[in-house]
Amino acid sequence: MGLGLGLDGAGVARLSPEGLQRATFAAVRSVVGRLMQRGATVLALEDLHWADPTSLRLTEELAALAAVGPLLVLATRRPEPDPGVSNLERSLAAGAICSIRTLELSPLPEEAERALARSLIGPEAGQGVIEAMCAGVEGNPLFLEERLSSLVETGALVKRPDRLAPQPG
Repeated sequence: MGLGLGLDGAGVARLSPEGLQRATFAAVRSVVGRLMQRGATVLALEDLHWADPTSLRLTEELAALAAVGPLLVLATRRPEPDPGVSNLERSLAAGAICSIRTLELSPLPEEAERALARSLIGPEAGQGVIEAMCAGVEGNPLFLEERLSSLVETGALVKRPDRLAPQPG
């Protein structure tokens, strides 16, 4: 990424932690900048609520690139307040570095939850299997997928050539 490692990494070893961070940030900005030169670029950053302060600073620097070229930064986070992410959003909005749009996703309605479960398992799944899949997921598609994985891993559901089915017996 342009950190000038050399064969033995001595160049990086001589950098202070701050110097290494600056060099890393510059290298990431350079990579994103080169992608933007090739055309419109989407930078997807998931689960910002888990990001450490350094990652949030890098996110802010990368978002600033949207002012100079075709860059969309798509960041996801949980709806619960998070001081680091909230500060990032305020900083970006206050500096007019880039426009911010917030979309809040609500839980899936019960009918959509069951339709998703059926699409994951297969059209032949019985109502009992669908109920087991949807129990307690509260409209969260990730929880539904995790429930499916758990049911397959524990052997409660088995993979058939054309579908998933309850374990016989």
